[in-house]
Amino acid sequence: MSGNFAKPQFVLGLVVVELLLFVLVLPLLLKWLIYYEGGFHWYTKATDQTTEKFFNIHPLCMVLGFIIVLSQGVLVYRVIPGPKIVAKIAHASLHLITSILIILGLVSVWKYHTASGYPHLYTLHSWTGFSAILLFGLQFLFGFLYFLGDDYANIKRTMIPIHRYLGLCILVLSTIASVAGINEKLFFGMGKKHVPIINGSNGPQPAEYPDKPPEAMVGNFLGLALCIAVAAVIFVATRPSFQRKSDNYNDPDREPINKAY
Repeated sequence: MSGNFAKPQFVLGLVVVELLLFVLVLPLLLKWLIYYEGGFHWYTKATDQTTEKFFNIHPLCMVLGFIIVLSQGVLVYRVIPGPKIVAKIAHASLHLITSILIILGLVSVWKYHTASGYPHLYTLHSWTGFSAILLFGLQFLFGFLYFLGDDYANIKRTMIPIHRYLGLCILVLSTIASVAGINEKLFFGMGKKHVPIINGSNGPQPAEYPDKPPEAMVGNFLGLALCIAVAAVIFVATRPSFQRKSDNYNDPDREPINKAY
């Protein structure tokens, strides 16, 4: 078997992607949510679910699941050598982890909005995010039914290019939702905090987003880092030279990714 994992240019691309995700995105996310937003706490009482610590579980789980873990799932076929069933199990396991994180994040924001009296699903962030969740659910269901087994060869041959394309669409949609969510949180939340700015016209007052306080800059850099990291993931995932080749000539996974699209 010719393993793309051994190619120097692929290893370099993979290292760049992982550095972007774990050295740039993850520290910025934790810096924003822990240092500026107060950290995390799961509450069972409705009266406590209006706190920012409860809401913060939502962006944490969504970025971890939809960006960091899902990116590993997209690239796992390019990384794991040996029998393809091992890569399939790893791919499905990473998507299962993503599913759990999405559910936790969705429960957190839904309970927070309900307890706070906010309406649901009215912003572009929520529309794009919910679209990504629906697509991911369908993708995971059909992938589990058809791709883990060895049956349905004709259906698999038809579904593989669609499966690949939708996977990247989900990654892009979740990135759009994440960036919109960060921007929305900065716009709606910063004026409510008691973070003074020295040169306010009426003395010390809460910093707004246009005042460019440090939190706003961290949020902006986080959104930019997400876009760069996901662009790198898509680049590595769509390079024909990085495509895993199957030992079985009749396996539809043998088709190069550029032809599949």
